[in-house]
Amino acid sequence: MSFAQACRKVSTLFQGIAIVSPATLGPHSRHTLINGGALQIADSFKANTTILSAECSKNSSYSFLAFRSGLWQGQFAPLAAKRTSVRKLSISSKIINNLIAKASPEANSEEETMAESSLDVNVGFIGAGQMAEAMARGFSKAGVVPASQQFATDPSEARREVFSSFGVTALQSNVEVAEKSDVIFLAVKPYVVKKVLEELQTTLTERHLIVSIAAGVTLEQLQAAAGKGARIVRVMPNTPCLVGETAAALSLGKHATEADGELVQKLFSAVGLVHVVPENLLDAVTGLSGSGPAYIFIAIEALADGGVAAGLPRDIALSLAAQTVKGAAEMVLQTGKHPGVLKDSVASPGGTTIAGLHELEKGGVRSTLINAVLAAAQRSKELSK
Repeated sequence: MSFAQACRKVSTLFQGIAIVSPATLGPHSRHTLINGGALQIADSFKANTTILSAECSKNSSYSFLAFRSGLWQGQFAPLAAKRTSVRKLSISSKIINNLIAKASPEANSEEETMAESSLDVNVGFIGAGQMAEAMARGFSKAGVVPASQQFATDPSEARREVFSSFGVTALQSNVEVAEKSDVIFLAVKPYVVKKVLEELQTTLTERHLIVSIAAGVTLEQLQAAAGKGARIVRVMPNTPCLVGETAAALSLGKHATEADGELVQKLFSAVGLVHVVPENLLDAVTGLSGSGPAYIFIAIEALADGGVAAGLPRDIALSLAAQTVKGAAEMVLQTGKHPGVLKDSVASPGGTTIAGLHELEKGGVRSTLINAVLAAAQRSKELSK
């Protein structure tokens, strides 16, 4: 759907719309006249601006046609009338699409579809760190496993409180989590895994599926600690699970069934991409996609620093850098073309891009990234010994 079509649809579905941020909307808020309508704005907006339908009658002159169509995917600027300063907003197109869906007659069927996609399983997390939080929030947001069907425990009271804050039941012990869960995620440090599984041996039953995300802990080691017959799946996810964009790989233990594999795939497919691989490739997965987000964060930071050095304001440089990485990745995934082909299509003879690529080659960026993956993969192997 184009921006213009979206505007027309929202304008039809809503008599008016206001964009407000309760945290920032103060006494100095104003109305900016736009195309015969109005956009309510504050002096400043935070990134996560709340979008609400306006409290207005059918005769209200509020209009959704408030954004320049050429900026549909990124920074939006109100088309201000004379005597009114322009205020820049950052609104995700996903939020606008959600508005359309909520206003649409098909909204209820969409909610029903989400309910149908919910799995009839209880999921427990032993270890409530950042990775577990990413998965728990991701499963909940995707509607695959509601927070009400999730349980977690952690030695840290602060971490338990974090999970409680988004609806997960925080428990005091590992055994309690196991008793209430069908699928148990081991999200603890590798050196703790054996102790945890030995503690749970008398609690585990045929209904339990153990999913380990501990780097370097092999299926054989997990099986020995959990006991004979335990159904185990080993997974290497990454933190973009939190925004529904994980890149994960899994391997089945010898007692795990095909249905177990399908269940774990469904969980992770709801929050990104997942591949099934032989276990001997999981160290490589760890080095690439497991640790990979950190490599990309450095790349984004460096690109933004370059933009600042070239004269851009920091916020604009960072936004452009992040969106550039995101867009480039989508081109690889959606077109199926080799990155080298896509790279060549940007680098015209004697142009700016080839000059920049020359500097990257001089700096050894390729070999550095390759070495980073190999070093992380090697460390994963070391942890399994």
